Amino acid sequence: MEVINKMVTLLPNVEVLKIINETRARETKKKKHDQDSKLSTLLFETSSYLNQTPVASQNEEHFCKLVEALKPVKLTQAEILQVANLRPSSSIELQLIIEDCEERIKTEEQLEVLVGKITAVLPPLAPKSVDQGKTTNGSQAS
Repeated sequence: MEVINKMVTLLPNVEVLKIINETRARETKKKKHDQDSKLSTLLFETSSYLNQTPVASQNEEHFCKLVEALKPVKLTQAEILQVANLRPSSSIELQLIIEDCEERIKTEEQLEVLVGKITAVLPPLAPKSVDQGKTTNGSQAS
C-alpha cells in the first residue's frame, strides 16, 4: 500500500468503517499470503473495535445530516468529527468536545438544544451485549 496524498482530509469513523469493510471484501477474494494475513488481522481488529462504538449504527447520510444540523453552531471540523464519532448524549459530554464551550455556547439551554439536535439526527445507540462488561477471565470489569 502506498500513501499518495498524505493529510488530505480527516475522515469520520463511519467513513473509515466503510473503507475497511470494502477492503476486507476485496482481501477475501485475493490469494492468501503472509503479508495479506497481517493486513487481514489489522482490518478485522479495527472493524471489530469500530463496530463496538456509536458509529456502528451510523451511515454517511447521518453524518451529512449532522454536519447540516451543526452549521449554525460553527464548530470546527475536528469538533464535528468528535461529535459524530463519540455521539455525546449529555451536555457534559458535549462540553468536553467543544473547545471554549462556555464562551461559544452561552447557556445550558443552548447546549441542551444542541444535544437534542445530535440525538435527533444520529440513530439510536445499538444495545450493548452482556459480554462487553466482562474481562477475559469472565469476571465483571470494574
